[in-house]
Amino acid sequence: MKITDTYKLQGWTVHPELNLLKNQQTELVLKPRLMRLLDYFLQNPDAIVTKDDLLEYVWEGRLVTENLLTKSISELRQLLKIHFREEIQIETLRNVGYRLQINPVITPEVSRETPVSLNDEIVKQQPLHTFHNRWIYGLLTGIGLVGLLAFVTWSGPREQSWIMKHHKITSLPGLEMHPAVSPDGKNIAFSWRNDVNDTPQIYVRPLHSTTPRKLSSSESLEFSPVWSLDGQHLVYIRQLNSGQLKLIKSSIIGVEEMELATLDFVMADQLLWAKDGQSLIFQAQPTLKDSRALYAFDQTTATIKQLTQPPTGIYGDIYPSYSATMDKIAFIRADFGESIFSHAAPTEGTIMELQLTTGDLHPLTKVHREINGFLYYPAMDSYLCWVTEQLGQYTIISINGEGKQNIIGQTSVGVPRNATLLPGNKICYEYWRSNMDISTYPIVVNVPEKIGPPQAFLHSTSWDWGLSFAAKASRAAFFSQRNGYSEIWLTETNAPQNARQLTQLESPLLKSLALSPDGRQIVFNSVKDNQADLYLIQSNGQGLQQLTNSQADYAAPEWSADGQSLYYSSNTSGDWQLYEHNLITNKVTQLTTEGGFRALPVPQNKELLYFVKYTEDGLWQYNLTTKITQFVAPLQELHHSINWALTDQGVYYLSWQKGACYLEYYDVATQQNQAIQLLENMIAGIPSLALSSDFQSIFVAKGSGLNADILEIEFLKE
Repeated sequence: MKITDTYKLQGWTVHPELNLLKNQQTELVLKPRLMRLLDYFLQNPDAIVTKDDLLEYVWEGRLVTENLLTKSISELRQLLKIHFREEIQIETLRNVGYRLQINPVITPEVSRETPVSLNDEIVKQQPLHTFHNRWIYGLLTGIGLVGLLAFVTWSGPREQSWIMKHHKITSLPGLEMHPAVSPDGKNIAFSWRNDVNDTPQIYVRPLHSTTPRKLSSSESLEFSPVWSLDGQHLVYIRQLNSGQLKLIKSSIIGVEEMELATLDFVMADQLLWAKDGQSLIFQAQPTLKDSRALYAFDQTTATIKQLTQPPTGIYGDIYPSYSATMDKIAFIRADFGESIFSHAAPTEGTIMELQLTTGDLHPLTKVHREINGFLYYPAMDSYLCWVTEQLGQYTIISINGEGKQNIIGQTSVGVPRNATLLPGNKICYEYWRSNMDISTYPIVVNVPEKIGPPQAFLHSTSWDWGLSFAAKASRAAFFSQRNGYSEIWLTETNAPQNARQLTQLESPLLKSLALSPDGRQIVFNSVKDNQADLYLIQSNGQGLQQLTNSQADYAAPEWSADGQSLYYSSNTSGDWQLYEHNLITNKVTQLTTEGGFRALPVPQNKELLYFVKYTEDGLWQYNLTTKITQFVAPLQELHHSINWALTDQGVYYLSWQKGACYLEYYDVATQQNQAIQLLENMIAGIPSLALSSDFQSIFVAKGSGLNADILEIEFLKE
């Protein structure tokens, strides 16, 4: 198979292996099948290509219908029309095929032959050292980005699409956060740290420059800057080593600093001036048990007033923004939920408008999707909400003054965290990205009194997680989030660097997988259109079959020790229960009646299963012979969890109960529980814990390489 590394195309650079098109203003991430189509057309400009040619190249011999090819051609045409107008077109030649009509000359920069085989299957190898991932990595301490699971499917009327142009305002190492643009539009302030171990500080620089200047000499954590209306001062939050929060005012030349107030909160963020320029509005939490609310600090009286009273038990009031009128602000009243990034995340919410003079609240509309970002956009006279479709794909909706919602576009280039307005109808926001590596911790002794230092097992610039080992073969499977989709990859345990992509499913979300004991089959569950089903695929990428009937949600599959049965969870009856599916007889048997989620067979006892429940903490045992369920231990954070692994002696699991993520171990015989390792940079919710087949090593997927740039986005009518 011939793969051209890059093309130059009318000011754009096309990176087929990265599924990326980019120019000086914009980066576009294409669906893998669309990029493979474009790659083949660019290899054969002005030549007639047949449907068979395209089916063979794009899907590499896999069984697909011509309808999918037709749909893909249509999607690619639409993309070319938006970004290349009439200069590049795909012509249909009836009963013959297609031809790419293009005026400029296509110049391949580098070409090479890359045949790759896996179990006699020719697959297109994707390098592990790919371009920076566009996946959003939220802060675990709150207002984090939302996760992949949205249990309510949102849909709304569609408005004419908008073209979104992006370019970077900052591109420093590490994290640039909380952008604030000066009133005259000439300068930008932001919080920056070089890496995750540094303390964020406030920096200022002209927008046309590339050299920032540190504003203060403090070594405390500083964030959320906002300019005074005259542009001569910045106000920001400083967190001391004791955890105490201070509101600081500093001149932009950095020689005058004043403490305005001590903020008696455990969290405060998102400073916003009221229109009078005298009061600062922000979101805060008095204690971790309280819902977030909006507060105002009055400069003239140096007093703090609570503006909103959210109901208890919800996430709270977040994302304060200006409204269309001078006397109101808007915000999101978010429900409490769990996302891939945090166990305490904002989910769907109601857009509220607050009358500052009277305190009256007006609910505008409910957004039935997890909201990433929110602000009022004067150019459309509407609020803009970024909501999650999947990791790396976000829908932008507009909400007018009557609460009418319209989809105006989609993007894969970040979401507007801490967004603010720029001159010229542009938006400035944070663009987060990260990757997840899989590390191995050797277990020093059989009883885990300690584990060895971590060693790299699988490293890439993508999100790799969900490792599963074959019990009787030196093979492992895992998920990888690359190019906008979760795909299944396969590797040999003694050569993980040679990992190969197994599927081209283009699935929005793959939740969990299990490799059969002989390493020849993989069962996984895929979520699409708010429906999770189980699928089985051979280790050569062939023989994909759907195991479940799409009449309920299915999750957490696991193989029996002999490889003849599958255990999985289903909420067919309205709550989650355990089921056994015998692959030989195709018989499905319900095992539990009082709740069950994710069953793991005991390695040396074929009669026993250990499982957890969806709504209760704790570990349970099920006897396949006697059909008896027995409570084992009240382990916390094991409900609706697949972050645990089983040995003959006990259970390893991940716990966030102590304010950080710990690897813990419960010994069944002694009934002792102990925290054995602090795991830094954990991403909550990711299925990220596995044991090697010989039970001598434990594998953990952890976030690393955290970066954030500040981007500018401009909306242009299509």
